[in-house]
Amino acid sequence: MTNRREFLSAAAVQAAVPAPARKKPISNGAVAPEQAHASQFPQGVASLYLSGPTDQLKDLATGTWRIKPGRSPHDIHQHPEEELLIFTEGSGEIVIAGVKQPVKPGSVMYCAANIPHGVFNGRDSEMLFYFIKWRA
Repeated sequence: MTNRREFLSAAAVQAAVPAPARKKPISNGAVAPEQAHASQFPQGVASLYLSGPTDQLKDLATGTWRIKPGRSPHDIHQHPEEELLIFTEGSGEIVIAGVKQPVKPGSVMYCAANIPHGVFNGRDSEMLFYFIKWRA
């Protein structure tokens, strides 16, 4: 189980998207994995690829979470952005509004804004997923 400090640190990487006035718009182009800002946590590694406003969105953030076996990136939470998760490695489950569903490589999760949700990795291997969050 994730403690409060781990939750707050992890949530800062994935959930906090700066206000547009404080950040210049995301530029067109590609970000290679080695260019992403990686942060180490007890539950795994979060890498932030892009974060900021775009021409059509107030906020956009995208990155990855590599989760250790039997761990979760953070407790069940909610935020004002919509979110997609694309699972590429490992298996486990997601919980959205109290409903559990299994996930494996190739699974995609959508969660609307302000809906409680979470991700839980199985005990057999690491889990990797890409996240995309946005607010119009």
